[in-house]
Amino acid sequence: NGCGLRGRGRGIRVRARSETVREDFQLGPQIDEQLAARQQKVGMTQTYGDWRAMNRGNPEGLKANGYVDDPTKGAAEPLRLELEVVPEWAPGRSMKWPKPSRMKLASLRKVGG
Repeated sequence: NGCGLRGRGRGIRVRARSETVREDFQLGPQIDEQLAARQQKVGMTQTYGDWRAMNRGNPEGLKANGYVDDPTKGAAEPLRLELEVVPEWAPGRSMKWPKPSRMKLASLRKVGG
């Protein structure tokens, strides 16, 4: 067609339709249930300083997920937490392991002592 968009229109329409599947067909709860069943553990290491900064932004969230600050630890000392994550709804992209395109936190636990 000379505009450089040949073959792209169909993909755009499919993604737009996929975005509304949850609402149009009231499939949100079923989709969320399927994604929740794909929960995996992912380790994340950051410094105490980074975890503390995150804690200042969302103390309830981190505390509810198991983060407890150790004031005897310096800001540069590493802390590894084990995150329970699930893939997020991402129409047209991978929502399966080993590499879902988007993930969200399911829970957060401290690993080790």
